[in-house]
Amino acid sequence: MLPANSRCGFTLIELVVSMAVGLVLLGSMLFLVTQVLTSQARSLQLSHAQEDAITALLLMTREIRRAGYHAHADEQWRVTPSLPPLFKVPRYPRTDCILFSYDANANGVHDGDTEQFGFRIHQRQLQQRQQGADCDQTGWQSITHAANVTVLALTFEPVQLTAAVLPLVRIRLRVTHPHQPQWVREYQALVTIPNGEVN
Repeated sequence: MLPANSRCGFTLIELVVSMAVGLVLLGSMLFLVTQVLTSQARSLQLSHAQEDAITALLLMTREIRRAGYHAHADEQWRVTPSLPPLFKVPRYPRTDCILFSYDANANGVHDGDTEQFGFRIHQRQLQQRQQGADCDQTGWQSITHAANVTVLALTFEPVQLTAAVLPLVRIRLRVTHPHQPQWVREYQALVTIPNGEVN
């Protein structure tokens, strides 16, 4: 039998100490969870930036490769070989802008502004030509999103290789994330233009 003056339970000091230990453990766990969530958010942001940049590079590569395409080029050349080509291979008014055209609907006729294409960097975003606009004009549409990626540099340069039969264009793209400027990535692609000729 227990003495009458013995108590069951915790003293006030024991409760305060156990609560303090619990709070320290809870604070540590919250700190770790916050760190993990912050790291995941940062990784997701960088993943979106990289995805935007690669998608834009693939789009530019695909479109530039079509430059000069004309559905009835063989027939036109056989009938009147002296006629200038309807559709243009890339022009480089500036190193950060490229202009070209191709027969997008394969009807063999130049349908005006709807078949004039190009890309440029403007206000740290990649833009695609709309309505036949020139490099310095308005009428371009952004193909990257300012919240996901900041374009630091874009260059288009013709590549002269002695053994090349077809023209080549090198695209260089350097990007960062708007909230993480220390993260910088560079991409490049070498594009063959099957519908052009090396002079």
